[in-house]
Amino acid sequence: MTIPGASEFDRVSEEAETSSTPASELGGDAAYFDVVDGTGVAQVFADDHWIVLSSPFFAGAAEARELVAPILTNLEL
Repeated sequence: MTIPGASEFDRVSEEAETSSTPASELGGDAAYFDVVDGTGVAQVFADDHWIVLSSPFFAGAAEARELVAPILTNLEL
């Protein structure tokens, strides 16, 4: 996976904002959660970090939150 530069980061952030379901309970500056083909996908934007987690065990944002919280803590955000 290629880490996006600033312009690409803005593009994926805007894409998530327009095509995904907001999930503020995940934390960060902006967060989204959707189920795609039976797999839960969480996207969290925090400062200049784009965190993406996916799992068929994520039925909702609450399940992803258990993994997102320590990531944000370790990033000291």
